[in-house]
Amino acid sequence: MGSRSGSRGRTPLLTLAGVVVVTIISAGTLVILPSEDRVDQGGLAALASTFPDPATLPVTVPFDYVDGHIVVDVTISSGGPTLPMVLDSGAPTILSAELAETFGQPAGTVSTSSVDGRAVDAKVVTIPELGIGGALFRDVGALSGLDVTEPGNPLACLGEHGFIGANLARAVWQIDYPDRELTIAPAVDGLDHIEGAIRLGFERASGASPSPLLGLPAGEGALTLLVDTGSDGWIIVNPSDLRAAGGRVPADAPALTTLSAGAGGSFADRLAFAMMDLDLDDFTLPSLLVATSEALPEGRGILGNEFLSHFVVTIDWTEDVIYLEPLSADIVPEVPLSATLTWRDGYVLGSLADGPPGAEDLTVGTEVVAIDGEDATGATFEDYCARFGRTGLDARELTVAGRPPVTLTVTPVEDFYAPLQR
Repeated sequence: MGSRSGSRGRTPLLTLAGVVVVTIISAGTLVILPSEDRVDQGGLAALASTFPDPATLPVTVPFDYVDGHIVVDVTISSGGPTLPMVLDSGAPTILSAELAETFGQPAGTVSTSSVDGRAVDAKVVTIPELGIGGALFRDVGALSGLDVTEPGNPLACLGEHGFIGANLARAVWQIDYPDRELTIAPAVDGLDHIEGAIRLGFERASGASPSPLLGLPAGEGALTLLVDTGSDGWIIVNPSDLRAAGGRVPADAPALTTLSAGAGGSFADRLAFAMMDLDLDDFTLPSLLVATSEALPEGRGILGNEFLSHFVVTIDWTEDVIYLEPLSADIVPEVPLSATLTWRDGYVLGSLADGPPGAEDLTVGTEVVAIDGEDATGATFEDYCARFGRTGLDARELTVAGRPPVTLTVTPVEDFYAPLQR
């Protein structure tokens, strides 16, 4: 789960001849990974004990699709509050510290590592019941005490109450992106969008979260990708995995520098782009744009909502199969913006594309002092969430602190991928 910049702009689509063009300015790369030398078996057992009440399935509930994240209403315990949470197949269930203390019983701890190598220690609690629409889950194990739900983390604008994770997955999730509906069912029998869909078997990640891992033929080899509905990103892999599959990042490859946000806090990352063929069973995506990040571990990339939203996605955890029904023959996401905005103790630059005029000496994380000419200093985190964090970036100019201050025009970088055409 994660977010690159906390805000993204909605921009025109761009197709380069023969190239699928994507944006991953705010793509998620921060995934909870088990630190095997510090595993608390009691905490892991509590996370694995969650199960759905089959008598309450199937149900179909609406969801909001906000800035590349799926947000559903969740009821905490019988008679408890109904609150919006992010649907996240890339992590276990996470609750805010307040909800965990009010409704949870201590069950252990889990020590993990974020993708950039930092330790993340979390408490594990169990709550008697959790509801999504009419679907009920019993003895729900959840993590608490993670930065991702705390004010100041950009993801907390949507996930301040928590994240519904893959340990609730002893069932079928069907995510209908165009109709904004989530169906939870005991099996795929009787569901639409199954017949004729791409069918891919998956393995489950080990540790705290049974997240789906797909091994897909790519180039001259294969890529292992974690199916992460908590990520608003596209396809991101470690450069060594790209090379192992016969791909390469050109010397003049387009690149983005981003400020990632997730369970371990935030860190600056640089994404460089390449192209590679990807096979989904008998559905081939030729010359597909892939991003590379040194922050990701070798052997496990990310497949986020920017890619998944081009399909009706059905994750069948009862049979370890994922079904992808393409929504069109063309997969053409949005193009990147020259700059974006996020939060780190104030408004800061969240991403920078290589080459925007005036940005040559700027870095992500630098304070933004004005937005569209209006003073932005003194803003609160709630100001950020209300204006951008729950909707996306709609500003046209960002003025960055400096002597003198520098004003950047926020615009699609329409020739950004041109080096990949040569």
